[in-house]
Amino acid sequence: MNEYLVGVEVFGRPPNYDPRIDPIVRVQARKLRQRLAAYYERDGGQDSILIEVPSGGYAARFRRRAAAFSESALAGAPEASGVADARERETRRALRSYRSPIWPETPVRTISVTASPKS
Repeated sequence: MNEYLVGVEVFGRPPNYDPRIDPIVRVQARKLRQRLAAYYERDGGQDSILIEVPSGGYAARFRRRAAAFSESALAGAPEASGVADARERETRRALRSYRSPIWPETPVRTISVTASPKS
């Protein structure tokens, strides 16, 4: 997926659209990345699925959030903490290589971005 395609297909720019002159795609992609980051810092902190739009591209990626292990659950069981650490590392390694058959890393053509009025 490239900037031209997003400009024409998503933002309705004409076929002679020139991304070097009209930065709408880059601007909106940056805003979307910022809003996703803000969402996951606040309301989405416990979401099990993360949506990312990596810099340098416009295709959304869906990934599972790694399960966080509670330090308080391990308190009082120091011999178990090594096992839990190994399991956490194994889980993170598995999740990094995970590719969901339900949500493959494919381009998302419909992006809804709304601007809120500044107060």
